[in-house]
Amino acid sequence: MRGALVTGDGVIRESVLQWPGWNPEDPDDLQVTESTVKDTGPFMLGDGDNVPSVISLDCLDGFIVAGDDSNDIWEVDADPKVMVEGQSGAVSGIAPHPLRPNLYCTACGDGSVYVWDSGLRKSLRSFEIRRGRDGHGPRLQNAPRTDDNLKIRGKKPVMKAGELLRPKVCCFSSQGDLFVIGTGGDSGGVVGAPDHPDKGGVLQVFAVTAEMFQPEELDDDEGQWAPRKLWEVHEAAEGIEAVRFSPDGSLLAASDRDNFINIYDVGDGFRRVGKCVGHSSAVLQIDWSVDGKVLMSNSMDHEVKYWDRRGRATADQTQ
Repeated sequence: MRGALVTGDGVIRESVLQWPGWNPEDPDDLQVTESTVKDTGPFMLGDGDNVPSVISLDCLDGFIVAGDDSNDIWEVDADPKVMVEGQSGAVSGIAPHPLRPNLYCTACGDGSVYVWDSGLRKSLRSFEIRRGRDGHGPRLQNAPRTDDNLKIRGKKPVMKAGELLRPKVCCFSSQGDLFVIGTGGDSGGVVGAPDHPDKGGVLQVFAVTAEMFQPEELDDDEGQWAPRKLWEVHEAAEGIEAVRFSPDGSLLAASDRDNFINIYDVGDGFRRVGKCVGHSSAVLQIDWSVDGKVLMSNSMDHEVKYWDRRGRATADQTQ
């Protein structure tokens, strides 16, 4: 997949396109022609009346994977096929592990994160995402615990501790040692409560250990295993749409449907160090430049913007 751009159809949401000629150093150089589309897609998932919608997309161990609203994960090629089944909710996020490409996690609408092995084509384990307490677990790099990090900013919390949340997006750090989920969705952020008064999104960051990829039948202790939570915050008034660690793992960016992007310093106890303000609709996708100096974002109304590491709009918005 190196050197290819992969897109899901934003209108009918049932097809996947691959653009192998795309150059990330010169994105305008892509020539979109009829032959380009014919040779590389669109790849339709299913046929006839049984065509699901694509709601998550990524590259895994050399091939394209797509999550759909029928709770399945597809291997996408000239003959797309369901790779794994068995989840009880729509697959809204897929996160391949950066160092172990056969392993990946999915965010599922049933309130759980599932851990998968693409070689075995089976789920290794799952764990629920429940509302906890804003603030830190164990501090990172001896970062000070400050009141600013522990309070909920901008809104009164109404989610109760223990409520089952709907994970929407997820991502590993480039080093593979941290895993973040963001909650939200069209039916709200709390599973089974579409009329819940709090529609905001929650961020949770977990430590990644070997146990995360161990089949649950090998667990020694009784009860459901869960990774160690390092941090949680609920400050987005709407659901989280995208999460992304910077390439060096020092920053975490999270965008939401309230048109904002928050940037957190990982080494300083996830202290918020920037807030990107300027989009006029929900920020659907974000990504860092290779050197981690620029954050790019695009929103529902097709705006593309560029920000520095502290959330300030860059002088050059055409790069």
